Amino acid sequence: MRNQPKIVNLSSTSTTPEREAMKVLIQYTQAGKYRDQAWESLTLRSKGDMQAVTPSYAAQLIEQSKATLVMTEEQQIVIHP
Repeated sequence: MRNQPKIVNLSSTSTTPEREAMKVLIQYTQAGKYRDQAWESLTLRSKGDMQAVTPSYAAQLIEQSKATLVMTEEQQIVIHP
């Protein structure tokens, strides 16, 4: 059985182990070579590609206008285990 994305509300401020290891779904707005973690190899991504990344990397890409956060119609973040 394939892992299904989980929808969560991040309004609480607790730091559970699950939250520390979570990844959020982003959609790239610019093609390029990207790497979520320093020890990973660069991966070529096209505009429109989606990928689960760490929240900190998602924040960097969003700030640089290289990606957008994928959210549900209810404005909840899509979390990948």
